[in-house]
Amino acid sequence: MMRQRFTLVELIAVIVILGVLGAMGTMGLGAGAEGFVLGRDQLSLVQSTQTAMQRALPELRFMTFDPGTGAPNLTVTGGGTSIQFGSRRDAATHVLEKVGTELRLDGKVLLDHVTDFLVAYSDTSGELTITTTVEGVGAFSTSLFP
Repeated sequence: MMRQRFTLVELIAVIVILGVLGAMGTMGLGAGAEGFVLGRDQLSLVQSTQTAMQRALPELRFMTFDPGTGAPNLTVTGGGTSIQFGSRRDAATHVLEKVGTELRLDGKVLLDHVTDFLVAYSDTSGELTITTTVEGVGAFSTSLFP
């Protein structure tokens, strides 16, 4: 009885096929790991943005109002990139502004990687809208009503 053996060509073909499959699997794992890292970084920026807005909003909620007109004592400057307002909580004047790529409240950095910051106030409705755009994440808007 004669035993069948693999030829050299068959062995080389199997090795080549295994090599191609291994290379494809490695690329898939690399892309998955890259996607995970990108998602983790974006989540970190989203959480930082939410934390920054949660820090700024209480200060804005204690904004002082003009007793004669009932309008808030606030000044929007820099084409809408800065807001100055008085506070009932501590009787101080606070400034929320974009400086370079940072969002600052009274000079303290709340958030970095900010590409755009816009403050809009409507005299008719009293609505104050703050829109913050963060690099690689997108825009976040918050509105306060009287």
